[in-house]
Amino acid sequence: MKKICLNCGSEFEAKRKDKIYCSKECKWQYRNDRKPRLTNKSYLKAKETRKRPIPSDAKQVIIGGLLGDGCLVKSTSHYRFSMCHAESQREYMEFKRNLLGDLIQQDKPNEYSRGRYRQLHYHSISHPELDKFHSIVYQNGIKTVSKEWLNMLEPLGLCIWYLDDGSYNSNPRSRQMSISTDNFGLEGNELIADWFQKNLGFKPHISRRNYATTFSKAKVRYRLVINRSNVPAFIEPFYDLVPRCMRYKLPSSLPC
Repeated sequence: MKKICLNCGSEFEAKRKDKIYCSKECKWQYRNDRKPRLTNKSYLKAKETRKRPIPSDAKQVIIGGLLGDGCLVKSTSHYRFSMCHAESQREYMEFKRNLLGDLIQQDKPNEYSRGRYRQLHYHSISHPELDKFHSIVYQNGIKTVSKEWLNMLEPLGLCIWYLDDGSYNSNPRSRQMSISTDNFGLEGNELIADWFQKNLGFKPHISRRNYATTFSKAKVRYRLVINRSNVPAFIEPFYDLVPRCMRYKLPSSLPC
């Protein structure tokens, strides 16, 4: 039977009475871009976003986030960026979402319970540039730190990395900063420490701990420790970029 497509208005041959679109593309275009909806997801918006390069700030959120809590996930066409945080860090999650701009088209994060913890997830649309990031960041499916990856870092990316996986010990006897780098092994940590020496003027101490956690059974775990004397050199590039909700990870004032 002859019918008129609800989306494009063209005539097509329908084998079923309830078929109202001439193709799957018309079906999703209508549902996402013409039909009134309660979400800002858009087939056309995503298609147009993929044609544009990823903005600089969004790139830094991705590059720094991959060193921290983020990951890249394969979709049907390209990779997409995924980030996850606890409920207590919702405000920080929204801070990163705003920097990612049109790459994130969810109105709100997906929420899951993991035991007694509530987790929030945001997933970007797939984008061809993320395929390049995947080839740099992942080796045989495992995050593997490299000079090429580290050299892509700018102050915002360094900020995101620290806020994702870093901590500050406010004890007057310590006042050290540290970054969890368990996933990169000893060789990766030495590479990162050398990068710090070359680009920030100091070399962090590599701390080795022997214990397993609920989320990881690795017996040997690493972190980079930044002594109080080197804290100013570390945080000065990104101190003014840290959102209010994450200021607890910084000294109360920029050290002299």
